[in-house]
Amino acid sequence: MFIKKDLRKVQEILEDPSDPRKTLKLGRREAQFNGNISVLIDDKYRDALESCEYLSLYNNKLDSIRGIQAFDGSPLESLNLGRNQLKTLPSGLGKLSSTLSSLWVEDNHIHGFPKVSNINVAKFHLVVALAFPLRCSR
Repeated sequence: MFIKKDLRKVQEILEDPSDPRKTLKLGRREAQFNGNISVLIDDKYRDALESCEYLSLYNNKLDSIRGIQAFDGSPLESLNLGRNQLKTLPSGLGKLSSTLSSLWVEDNHIHGFPKVSNINVAKFHLVVALAFPLRCSR
């Protein structure tokens, strides 16, 4: 079975009024991201992100996800950041802790989880983070 890739550019996906954008599979688009997610979190797309439940940014050579808190207020449950070039996760990730239950960060260069007081990693259904040891306290 093959997964058909959406050939539209990120901007086209976010501007399409007929696309509900509950699932955003934006993997393997490194030329559109240029190492960061600024194209995705532009203020003009804030409303376009409000129903996003699943976001895949897999294999985009991202070295920063600064601004990920733009998804605060959306029902984002699953975030795939696998196979990028991230060294750290921003504290803004904590803003998503009320809905986020699945976080995939495998194949990055991350040395630790952000120190954010309101993030509860122990509640996650899935945390794939083979690049660093993850310790959860309850």
